[in-house]
Amino acid sequence: MECKQLGPLFLGVTFFAATLYAAEPLPGTRPLDAPVDNVVAVQLKQVTDYFQGRIVAAQTIRDRAWKPDFSSDRAYQKSVRQQRDQLRTVLGLIDANGQPGTPRLERLSNTTTCRIERVTIPITAGLSARGLLITPPSSGRQPAVIVCPDADTWPEQFAGLTGEASAAGWLTMLIRGGVIVFIPQSIERLQDHPYCKQTGSKDRRWILYRLGYTVGRSMPGLDVQETLAAVEFLASRDDVDADRIVVTGVGQGGMTALMTGALEPRAAAVVVGDYFDNRDHCWDEPVDRRLRDQLLHFGDAELAALIAPRRLTIVASTGFVKSAHSVNSEIMRASRYFKGLRVDDCLVTLDGIAPSALTGESVRAAADSINAKAPLPTEFNLEVRVPAETAQTQRDRHFEERLSYLRGLIGASEAKRYERWKIIDHPGADFPATKERMLQDYRALVGVVPSDGTPLNARSELALTNEKYRAYRVTLDVVQGVQVYGNLLVPRTIDGRRPAIICQHGLSGTPEMVTGLGMTKDTVYHEFGRKLAERGYVVFAPLLLHHNPVKQINDQARQANAVGMMRVAMPVAKTERVIDFLETLPFVDAQRIGYY
Repeated sequence: MECKQLGPLFLGVTFFAATLYAAEPLPGTRPLDAPVDNVVAVQLKQVTDYFQGRIVAAQTIRDRAWKPDFSSDRAYQKSVRQQRDQLRTVLGLIDANGQPGTPRLERLSNTTTCRIERVTIPITAGLSARGLLITPPSSGRQPAVIVCPDADTWPEQFAGLTGEASAAGWLTMLIRGGVIVFIPQSIERLQDHPYCKQTGSKDRRWILYRLGYTVGRSMPGLDVQETLAAVEFLASRDDVDADRIVVTGVGQGGMTALMTGALEPRAAAVVVGDYFDNRDHCWDEPVDRRLRDQLLHFGDAELAALIAPRRLTIVASTGFVKSAHSVNSEIMRASRYFKGLRVDDCLVTLDGIAPSALTGESVRAAADSINAKAPLPTEFNLEVRVPAETAQTQRDRHFEERLSYLRGLIGASEAKRYERWKIIDHPGADFPATKERMLQDYRALVGVVPSDGTPLNARSELALTNEKYRAYRVTLDVVQGVQVYGNLLVPRTIDGRRPAIICQHGLSGTPEMVTGLGMTKDTVYHEFGRKLAERGYVVFAPLLLHHNPVKQINDQARQANAVGMMRVAMPVAKTERVIDFLETLPFVDAQRIGYY
């Protein structure tokens, strides 16, 4: 132990003893073989590497779980039914199977070129899907395209129906082709609502994501739920050819289109613009896309598998390809499902598209997939305007409704938990069985770091000895590549076996703050571990939880979530290894290990 690691208070008394015993490990352990001056950074990196390794391994897990039957289309659909149900669970749609209510239509414009209506579709109590319906002056049943915009715009702006400019070229093209258009109202990644200021300039999607996360709802799930309602709405209309409904989207809308198509067989074709990619970096995407267990069940190739044998067109702009991680490899993974069904030509790729032309090319691909024609004159011009004020009012209404809806779910959660467990309604003798079920649910929520058979491989060095106790620095292997570090304090007067206490620091604390080892100033922990050791308890203070650096910690939380864990799953695994270690020590009473 270097002198600079000891506080001045201890120098005169402990320097000689510390120097004498510095290389001495705890009996039964190997000498500590790595410096601990940067142990926080080292162990944070170990955890990051572990979760990233689990993400890479998730593809193999998916490949084992997906066993499609290519013998016929019917057999194939049956073989992937479980995965389609799993997607609903991942999205948080497990209790969203009811039929939408009666739609309400508000006419905004009716000219010789088109009719524009604002549509509200009740989904469930307190939640409605909304969007713009734009209908060309055609007779009979017409094809329909649902166009999902990116998260930086809203239907009126996306379609070019506000301001002085003409309507968007893609909209004019569809109306000219006699195609009915529906643009879903989503939630924007914009900070322009008064509530955004109250939450520290968080954007609309982020706010709803945080509320929904606690009650099992996700922003992608809400988007998909609303788009599914739009499909149902269009399929029920007399002027829509229900066999020619296409879902397309760009950016965030591309995610919505891909997942909607995976769940809704009535989508005759799906077009995804600037989204389809290898999702191993989903943890680094906008946080409102967060989906628990996502990579254990779905990459984008697996979502494509749920669309097959229907037509899927993947559109990638030049800007997207430069930033995408592995678009082509994911397309190759998806192609095996289309090849297995002998519909290779139903997986189409359009790349090299200029970013400014992305929406137009995506919509053109959607029109081509349903053989839409252009019966109106080429010089046709769509001159329709929607007041910007009404668009803003609609945006705010949509956001505020979701805000209220999610708050309502949170408010009702206590009653739901009570209804689930009914602890006080049952005899006390039933509680052990109830508790076990609760623990099973809780373990499933937190997730488990599976054991890989790695031995403890305990290593230690004596850091300090005084008249009350000896202090050791210890590392233990948790799983391959991950260690837990801590301070072990062993009373000098041990006779037989003593109780042991695991003394845990808080966020961004350290074991040394708990044990006082090397500390020169008091902290909020007041060295409570040292005081317990002085009273005769064996003390182990592990290094577990940190919130700095913030981005690295947040990344770990999202990495863990993508493979079915919370970040705290690793501290739990580390604590279990500490218990394993304490149980091996001849001076510890294995029946009396506490946690403080």
